[in-house]
Formats: sequence, structure tokens, C-alpha cells
Amino acid sequence: MTDNRHDSGHPRLESWKEIGAYLQRDVRTARRWELEEGLPVHRHSHKSRSSVYAYPAELDAWRMSRKVVPEPAPVRPLWKIPAFAVTLLLCLIMVGSGMRTIEAQQPGKAKTSRQVWVTRRSDSPLNVSPDGRHFAFVDWSTGGDLAVRDLTTGTEHRLTKNTGREEAEDAMFSPDGRQIAYVWQVYKENEQRWDLSVIPVAGGNPRTLWSKKSPREALWPEGWTPDGKQLLVYHGFDDRTAQLEFLSIQDGVLHPVRSFGKENPKVSLSPDGHWIAYDHPPDAKASAKDVYVMAADGSREISVIQNPANDSDPIWSPDGSRILFRSNRDGRLALWSVPFVNGKPGKEELVKTDPGRGIWISRNGTLYQMNPGIGGTNIYRAELDANGKVSTPAIAVKNFINKSNAPFLSPDGQYLAFRAEDSLLVETLKTGEERIVPTEAPGGLWGWFPDGRSILMTRPMQQGLGANFLRIDLTTGKAESLFQNQTHLPWGVSLSPDGRTVFYSEPSRLVRFDLETQRETEMQKVGTGINSFYSVALSPDGKQLAYIFWTGGPTHSIMIVPASGGTPREVFRSDEITRYNSLGWTPDQKYVLVTTGGVGSTLNAKYMLWRIPASGGTAEQTGLSLPDVHFPQIHPDGRTMFFQSNDTGVNEIWVFENFLPKGNAAK
Repeated sequence: MTDNRHDSGHPRLESWKEIGAYLQRDVRTARRWELEEGLPVHRHSHKSRSSVYAYPAELDAWRMSRKVVPEPAPVRPLWKIPAFAVTLLLCLIMVGSGMRTIEAQQPGKAKTSRQVWVTRRSDSPLNVSPDGRHFAFVDWSTGGDLAVRDLTTGTEHRLTKNTGREEAEDAMFSPDGRQIAYVWQVYKENEQRWDLSVIPVAGGNPRTLWSKKSPREALWPEGWTPDGKQLLVYHGFDDRTAQLEFLSIQDGVLHPVRSFGKENPKVSLSPDGHWIAYDHPPDAKASAKDVYVMAADGSREISVIQNPANDSDPIWSPDGSRILFRSNRDGRLALWSVPFVNGKPGKEELVKTDPGRGIWISRNGTLYQMNPGIGGTNIYRAELDANGKVSTPAIAVKNFINKSNAPFLSPDGQYLAFRAEDSLLVETLKTGEERIVPTEAPGGLWGWFPDGRSILMTRPMQQGLGANFLRIDLTTGKAESLFQNQTHLPWGVSLSPDGRTVFYSEPSRLVRFDLETQRETEMQKVGTGINSFYSVALSPDGKQLAYIFWTGGPTHSIMIVPASGGTPREVFRSDEITRYNSLGWTPDQKYVLVTTGGVGSTLNAKYMLWRIPASGGTAEQTGLSLPDVHFPQIHPDGRTMFFQSNDTGVNEIWVFENFLPKGNAAK
């Protein structure tokens, strides 16, 4: 059995927003990395919410091959959240050393915080209105529409109506809060287009200010001038260069400000429209960034922050007297501030030790912070009746709540191998005893060898997108390299019951590898177009290989081919718009198990477990439906099942009042 997550512990990423979030970067950075640094992103013409997708394991391998010095995440979005204990410790250290946060320098001011919105999983908050009442967000439950939530009443309304081939990418409220400028991507079969439009917050018809038929060239709103007549935009071109420009709201004319070549600065326009704050490295060899300010006409560059640490993502305080920025100078990402008065910077001060996943500031100086809610991956256990129906599941690994994943049962059903907290563990099911295997951080787990003492694992290659197939001794943790695939991370892996053969899939190939002869055989191959092989699962007797084949559009097929090679046969086909993930078999080999999730009428938005007759026929519901289901593992006795559920938490929007120094409220 396997799934289409490759080996990262996460499902496939289905949009630029999800890809950016996984990389802890914004959409623009993710797109730039694809163009300039080979970020592995795939494309298709699927009639669903996005024209792109990516696999976390490939992204992990790409990051390893880059070996870039880690940077803090951008203002939109940010994922890093320090634990309360670390925050408390930092506060104690600062007090003991005489260093105080800005919050501690405001006697007489009551600092308050409260939660104002718990989002759905399908929401991507983008920006807050100047008065702090409205939040613009991408509603992925409708395919990527721009929507607005009233934080006072809790009501929401959509501003766009996508047809399944468009999506909103970014948004910024006008100074009076009545309009929103937003990016709209169109990806029809014969057309890729980027629009920058404005639309009334109350609803109405959009007005397109700029449009370009191009896979790359786009305008991104960075700020409105205070009179609402111009937008500061980041203009990315097809040749991967970029420049800052002002866009006229009235006639759409662009006025260049400054070229940044192939750099990708984070930009913020001051409230009075006179200054532009931005970040970029001090020289071509530096990986860390500093903060700079230039006049709005592109002249008079001023160095504001010069520090060996990474200082980035500047945003202005509401009255323009301070620039807030992110820095890792104390060893942990935090929010800092530097005064900027009459064109001169002052002394940096620590503002907040937990900048959340995203921050915005309203006109009155209130900070809006996005925190991810509680969630994670858990391993569940459920009982099966004679008809294959699943009972109410319960968490099986209780010592690693929200931190366990990738369960694999031993051949005799006595042990469960899984990952938790970057460790490989083995649990004795009869006693519940768990043992950590002394090995490096685990990669993808794919099954036990028949000796019951070792397991198959894949790890990304240090260079390129290939994978190293390893045999891990579960007693010593010793890793034995079996073979290497130099070209691609596997999209699915299955080990034969005798431990002699590894089956794996790539986007365009289905492969059998004989461990004894070290011989590779291509069982199936397609072109490099839309068609793709996904999960693979070998039957318990090792004679049949099931796999998922995507033929383009919404169509997916469950195929079975003899493990020795031959002609595949289709046992199930679906034209529903959905995701197909993990495959498995029942012990009696009568059924193939498949987990799905999407927006189709039959296969609903939750991830569900189905069983399909191996001889072909109608998919049957098992009764299991959770937010995410992967790795279905049925015990050899046929009565117990283990699986992973990605109980991903929602986003929480909190407000923090009186966090700025005295005098930084709006005038």
C-alpha cells in the first residue's frame, strides 16, 4: 500500500497557496523559486480548484539540495509559532538582562488580546480592512473565490464567481475600506491570464485595471496611496526580472519606480505615500536580508537595518513613525520595530516574541495575528465487521497526539512501525510498549521485510530529485542502501511479501526492481504529459499490483496488473472531481481499498475509505469518513484496521491592542 503524498507525511499540495504555506513563504516567492531555482511544481488541466500541484517530499528534497540558510517566513503567510514556555523564558531573560519589550515600556496601558475568527480549513486570510472590521480571504471551498468576512457580525459574502478555472491570489483594501484590489488568475485550456482588478467590498462588478495573457507576468498589489488614486505594485515579467511601479486606478497607466532585477523584496508603502520600505540582501553573496527605505519616486535609498541576522518583511506603523520587521537575531523569529522619523532610523526594539503565521495592522494600531489552530497527524484504530464496515475509530498512538503518522503493520500483525517527532518507532500491539529505533530522521516508510526485523524506507537524495531506497534494521537502526533512483522521488512504493522486489511509481513510469539482480523493469510507461501513475499496492500473495492512473481532467482509474508483468485491467473508473490517495488490499484479496476526498457528489469533500472488488465493480463505502485518511492497514486477522488521519487544525485570527509604543496610534 502507499499514497500520493510520496513520503513526507502530508497530502498533495493543490494550489500555489498550499505550496507557499508548506514552504513558509508567500505565493509570489513560491512562483519565483519555481522559475529561478527549479522548485518542483506540476501542472495539469484538471477542472478543480488549481492548475498546479506539488508533493511535499519533492519540495523537501529540493530544499535539501539548495542548502540555503534558513530565512524567517514572510508577513503573508507565516507559520512559525514559539511555544509558551519558550516565550516565557525569553521574557525572563530580557528582564534579567535589562532588555525590555515595547509592551513593557507602556505603563498605564491595558494590553488586551482576543480571538475574533476561527476559520475553516478551506479559508486563506489575506488582509484586514483599515478600520479592522473586514477580512478579505480566499474561499477554497468554492474553488478559489475572493470573499469578505465581517468580523463584527460574523457574516461572509463572496465577491467573485469562479468557474473552476480561476482563483484569487492576493488582495489589498483601499484607504477608505470601500474597495479591494486583487489578483485574479485565469487558467483555461488555451489561455493563461493574470488580471489586477478592483471590486467594491459591498459587492458588485469588478473593474480590471491591468491584464496580461502570460504564464508568468503579473502585477501584485503592495499598497494604496492615501488619496486612493494609485496602487504600488510589484511587476514580475516573463524573463523573471521585476520592478516596482505605481498603477493609476483611473486609467491603468504604469509608472516605473525601480527595477529589482531578479530579486524578490517584500515591500510596504508608508501611510503618507512618501516612502517605500523593502528588504533585500546587502550584497549578491549574502543570504540574509536587511531593511531599506527609499523615496516613493525611487530616489534616496536609506539603510535602516544592518545586522548579520535575517531582517525582513517590513511594514509601517499606522502613523508612519515606525517600521516593524521580522528578525531571527535572538535565535527565534520575532517581531521588531525601528523608529523612522524625518528620514532617519532609530534604535531597534523587540515588539513581540510570537509573530504568528501572519500579521496585519489596522488604522488605529491594532495588530491582527493569524495562528494555526490545534491539529496534526494521528494514527487511528478501528474494528471491521464481516461486511467490511468500519466502527468508530479511536486514536491508537496516545503518546504522540497530533505527531504520529505512516503506520505499517508487521507481517505477523504483532508490531506497528510508525513515525513521530522525526523518529522511527515500533509498538508492540499486545502490550502497547513503544521503542525508538536509533536511526536518522525517517523518510518514507513503505513496508516490512519478511524477517520482521527490518523495514523499507526511502530518503531524498542529497542532490537532485531522486531517492535512496534503504533497508533499516529495527534493532540497531543501521541503514543498508538497496538501490538509488537518480531521476525522481517515488510517487508510490510497495514491497513484495518475500522482500525480493520493490515496485514503485513515478509520474510517467511504473517500475519493478529486483533487489537480487539489481535489475529495473518498466512495467508501464506513458508520455510526460497529463497522464500519471500514483499509488501502488501489492496484493498479500504478491501476484497482483494495484495502482491509480490519472488520465487527465477529473478521470481516475484503479488498475490491476500482474506483478510479473502483462496487460493491466481497469477495475474502477471515476469522473468525479476528487483526490485519490492511498491504496491497500483486504487480507482475502477480494477488495482493493482506496481513500478519496474532493468535491464530487458521490465522493464528498471528506476523505473516505472505499473498497472496490478486485474483479471490478462498484465502489462500496466502508463507513469511514474523516478530515484526511491515508495508509489503510488491515491486520492479518481481517478484523482490525490502522490508518493515519491528518487532523489539520483551522486558522485563528486574534487581535492585540495597545502593543505599539506610545505615540504610534493613528493621528
